[in-house]
Amino acid sequence: MGNTTIKTIDEQAVQQFITFWSKVKGSELATAQSFVSGLCALLNMPPPMPAPTLIRLGWC
Repeated sequence: MGNTTIKTIDEQAVQQFITFWSKVKGSELATAQSFVSGLCALLNMPPPMPAPTLIRLGWC
């Protein structure tokens, strides 16, 4: 198999993320994009691609 790089995640950043989002009172629909963007950043992952990119790549 190929090389797999495992990145460590800052435990304090995880707790801050959980604390922040546990206090959010907005609806799930209203906060979904912010939550996913923040989660991707926390996990050192790229943010989701915009829909036109997905359609152009034949994913939808």
